[in-house]
Amino acid sequence: MPYKDPQKKKEYDHQRHLALRESIHEQKHEYYLAHEERIKQNSALWRQCHKQDSAAYFHQYFIDHRQEKMERNRVYFANHKGRMRQYYREYMRQWRKTPLGIIAVAREHLRSYIKQLGEWDKYLEYHRNRYYLLYVLKNPCRVCSTMENRESHHIIPRSEGGSDRLSNLEILCFEHHRASATGVHSD
Repeated sequence: MPYKDPQKKKEYDHQRHLALRESIHEQKHEYYLAHEERIKQNSALWRQCHKQDSAAYFHQYFIDHRQEKMERNRVYFANHKGRMRQYYREYMRQWRKTPLGIIAVAREHLRSYIKQLGEWDKYLEYHRNRYYLLYVLKNPCRVCSTMENRESHHIIPRSEGGSDRLSNLEILCFEHHRASATGVHSD
């Protein structure tokens, strides 16, 4: 073993390390096969006793390495787009058949239905308030006080964040409504 050349010593150490690693790996594998049941029991017992500690450790590890993991995943997904897309489709196809998948799909349909109901409620609110101003209160045009060709008008337009509440609606005749839309509003 007494090598004076550092390169030869390095090669010798590397070969010795590989040989030792293989023999250690074989010994560990034989031991595991001989004591498999006992190792599983001890592992389960350890996990049960250290549940909170290990959960806290893994949570902290995740927080500390979140950026690295996200970057690794981003690079992997970018390099394997086709494979990931195909895997995801197959996974979702199989998952939808499971009881949890069926429930999740039903929930998604319910969410979209509720979303549509929310938009429907906004639609109803506008028409309810419009009807109230035009036919219940019978408001005339705010500018010229005529009762002909009246329309409801948003004071703050919906495109600028205005609501459909009564406080944001006013009645204008057709001519003044068109003039307010073009920006030429005569009082």
